[in-house]
Amino acid sequence: MPVYPYVGYGDTTFRGAFGIEGLFFQVNEDLVADDARPSRWARIASVTVNFAPGEAPDSVQRLLRRRLGVPDTSCARREDGATVIYFWPDVDSSGVVLAVPLHSRGRALLTFGAERPHVPDVSPGGCGAG
Repeated sequence: MPVYPYVGYGDTTFRGAFGIEGLFFQVNEDLVADDARPSRWARIASVTVNFAPGEAPDSVQRLLRRRLGVPDTSCARREDGATVIYFWPDVDSSGVVLAVPLHSRGRALLTFGAERPHVPDVSPGGCGAG
């Protein structure tokens, strides 16, 4: 898998079920330059998949709810639209994040090993109200 700047490793050409387009492995090292490469001691800290624009990962969300239970749900509102953020906590401060933009041009992201989202403009309870 090719080195992906600031992340570790990534493949934007990867295609999978549920409309998945792109696979990324975040390493446990700070890669702070376009040409930075993970060392041979780097370990995978998180795994992220992107979904095709407009693909609603409803089936993925249903699967996660069946396996992991009810997530903490928030809404990140920005100038370009709102994104529903679902977080399933693990035993430590990390967990699984599913971020689903409400506009059709956005890409949903699913990250395993993610830290709890700390977005300053987040409204608890989802994007349904106000």
